Amino acid sequence: MTPFHRLVLVTGALAVAIGLAAGRAHAGGIPPLDLSGTWTGVVKCKSLAGGVKRKVTLTPIMRVVQNGSALGIVLDYGTGTNAYIGTFVPDAKKPDAKGELAILYCKTNDRVGDDPDFDELGRMSVKAKPGELKGTFKGASIFSDPGTFTDTEAGTCKWSYKRTALDMPSVPSTCAP
Repeated sequence: MTPFHRLVLVTGALAVAIGLAAGRAHAGGIPPLDLSGTWTGVVKCKSLAGGVKRKVTLTPIMRVVQNGSALGIVLDYGTGTNAYIGTFVPDAKKPDAKGELAILYCKTNDRVGDDPDFDELGRMSVKAKPGELKGTFKGASIFSDPGTFTDTEAGTCKWSYKRTALDMPSVPSTCAP
């Protein structure tokens, strides 16, 4: 057997093993990580608004619904809400317990800092075990806000949440048009 044929066999076997593991992880062998539920925590933001440094700490309740790799996320401030969508990327070694998310504020568009709304994009790290309440949701986002007149704002936020309920909130997993 030539070195090329050995490489083909090893590569093929590895591809089959990865495919079987992925299929087992998502076809009932290993329950998938489900982030659905209600979460409490904090979002701490630092920004430059109108040339002035600013720090803000926010404590909205976060509601999450997961459908496969798609997530709907709503931050509820009590006086209003912000909707996000996300995609879940499972950890290769522990797909049932941890992974990462890419999230996007639903009113984000392709023009940074324009009216009428802000733009935000983030990367989160998540940990939870299937059927268990305990879960963490941490990460960072970057945003731009048109503000009013000349006080356009650009900043970053650090998110840190713990799951407090395993409910299925009524949250869309797609952005409204």
